[in-house]
Amino acid sequence: SASKQFRNIAANLNKSLAFVVLNKLNRFIKTYKDPLPTENRSNVIYKICCKNCAASYVEQTNRQLTTTIKVHKSNINKPFESLSVISQHRLKGHEFKWNEKILDIVSSYLRRIILEMIHITRQKN
Repeated sequence: SASKQFRNIAANLNKSLAFVVLNKLNRFIKTYKDPLPTENRSNVIYKICCKNCAASYVEQTNRQLTTTIKVHKSNINKPFESLSVISQHRLKGHEFKWNEKILDIVSSYLRRIILEMIHITRQKN
């Protein structure tokens, strides 16, 4: 083949050749993954709004959003000293819309913390 002939010529000149295939199969066949549902995302900054007032809660998490929301929902069963801000608000007769909104998706913990602070300061309540 032509490749072997070029390799022999290059070897006689004390040179080496690298062969590259330009038409790889992945250029022609594309496979795409289905997008993750919102609740299965991780490394997010999210917002939960109260149904009864303008209050909202912003937090970052590295866990799947579903797991974090389950923790928030079950937190109300803990002793008062251990209650989250959401649970304390719920004890005042308010309920949250559990259709959380993802504000950002960031894999870096430091960037997520900074963005969380920015989103919290942008809130009205």
